[in-house]
Amino acid sequence: MAEGASPHTGAIVAFGPFRLVPAQQLVLDGDRQLALGSRAFDILMALVARAGEVVSKAELIASAWPDTFVEKSNLHNLVYQLREALDDQEHSIIRTAYGFGFSFGPDVDRDVPQSRPPL
Repeated sequence: MAEGASPHTGAIVAFGPFRLVPAQQLVLDGDRQLALGSRAFDILMALVARAGEVVSKAELIASAWPDTFVEKSNLHNLVYQLREALDDQEHSIIRTAYGFGFSFGPDVDRDVPQSRPPL
């Protein structure tokens, strides 16, 4: 993952109304915590880490299922879940690069101060 976006850092990352708290594997919409599984969170972090770039399906699968073979349909199901959680009906947050992978659309702020402890 790119600098500042590792799930092991304490940095909070923001885009639109959402905040990612990697150290706690949280995605917040305002004060509301989104229900995401760990693999969906891993996919989101991989996309956010390379915002604006196309990330291949193989790279995304490797980020969510390291050392495990899975079908591409598993990835597509997680992307669908992410779009539902982020209310991304227009596919403007997670964009499809047909035949290759996905990209993350919004601008990302990696220097978000933590005004109060996350949930």
